[in-house]
Amino acid sequence: MNIFKLINLFENIPGISKKLAQKLALKIIDNDEVKSDLELIINEANKFKYCNICGLIFMKENNCINCGKNTEKLYVFENQLNLLSIESKTNLEGEKFVIGFESKKDFLDFDKVSHMIERINIFVKNKQIKEMIFMLSPSIETEIIIKVITEKLANSFNNIVYSKLSAGVPFGGSVEHSDEITIRKAVEKREKF
Repeated sequence: MNIFKLINLFENIPGISKKLAQKLALKIIDNDEVKSDLELIINEANKFKYCNICGLIFMKENNCINCGKNTEKLYVFENQLNLLSIESKTNLEGEKFVIGFESKKDFLDFDKVSHMIERINIFVKNKQIKEMIFMLSPSIETEIIIKVITEKLANSFNNIVYSKLSAGVPFGGSVEHSDEITIRKAVEKREKF
């Protein structure tokens, strides 16, 4: 294996640029501490998995705690990164659901949207959800997905009130880059529809 193969392996990791991959490849050579850290990272990562229903991460040795809850609020997130970002800034009481889309194009993919609708139907079924709060970064795509979800669920779950983030999160902005106060205010002043 030449150095370019090592660089390509790092580049295969989502979010790693070519430049960062080069730096990482050079750092790992002859650095036993970094190699040891990489082994620890892999060992820790192997202890977790995504829930097939709600999309949250949980320890493989346990069942998904989130799916076992039954509260009146359900927070819906675009992806795991947004969930982690918001949870680090505010304490959300209630259940959580991760749509699991990694790019805006996924919001327009019929198969992915259909699968997500199927997952959210399974999740909400047999629960006492009274409010579904969309914790999505404002954009055209997320407005469409909110409309699709609410229309699809309206027939089966007509007692749910829907709301979304409002004040402080700019249209086209990203929830994950918002500060603690902005997120808290956006949750407090969420719009009902």
